[in-house]
Amino acid sequence: MVNKSIFRNKADKGTPKSEHAALMTVIGPGNLLILLGIIIFLVGVMIYAVTVPINITTTTDAVVAYGEGTVDVVVENEGILSQLAVSNGDYVTRGDLLGVLTTEATATWVNNGAVLTDQQKSLVKRQTMIVAMESGVISNLNFQDGAYIPKNSTLGKIVKRENEDTTVVVQAYSSYEGAVNVKQGDKVFVDLESVNSDQYGYLRGIVRSVTLSGLSQDEESPIEMLIIIDPKVDDQGNYIWTKENNGFNGEITAGTSGTATIFTDQLYLIDLIIS
Repeated sequence: MVNKSIFRNKADKGTPKSEHAALMTVIGPGNLLILLGIIIFLVGVMIYAVTVPINITTTTDAVVAYGEGTVDVVVENEGILSQLAVSNGDYVTRGDLLGVLTTEATATWVNNGAVLTDQQKSLVKRQTMIVAMESGVISNLNFQDGAYIPKNSTLGKIVKRENEDTTVVVQAYSSYEGAVNVKQGDKVFVDLESVNSDQYGYLRGIVRSVTLSGLSQDEESPIEMLIIIDPKVDDQGNYIWTKENNGFNGEITAGTSGTATIFTDQLYLIDLIIS
């Protein structure tokens, strides 16, 4: 009985070794390495899914400009331009005097030495003083001193700029659908036709504003949006490009065309998997 019990225990002890050997025979060392590689790959995918963002972008045509669009200086009343206070290229701030218009009624009142009521004084001031409604640079003046200005004529244009030292901006035009997700502060890469992108990369910028530009000729997308982009500059005023130490220290001239890639959002792979 003792020897039989000992023999049975030895057989039992040998069983796990046989099962382990059988398992190794079925899987094999090579298959175990493949399984380990799959596990490592899946772990890497999960880490990527929660840590590395996917950039959502929109691309649109763009042009470099020295302002943020233009506004017409419209003279509501007719009369003689008795004083033109500005010239093309002058920078004006909102409320600055652009010119003085002398109307027939004004001349009659002044010549007769009449005592004007407050309402008449207000009318004279409104009729004779032409002021800037926006800050910017004067351009395309259509009249000079002494010229007769018909009612609702355009004296000239103001190229809107925040201040006299404003650097160039990039104007990007888009359909409403294309700009619906664009917002102030979005990062932008601008590819300019006049700059070698292989050497300098893309001009870095940031969205300043998104406004309604007007109606386009495209029946499918009739609403046009204007996106103002500020180029990024360093402490020395040099433009910042995607390729570091590129050595670009030149100017970017107005009228230069290009494309603007706007980074509107970021998604993670895990968000797409969950949704």
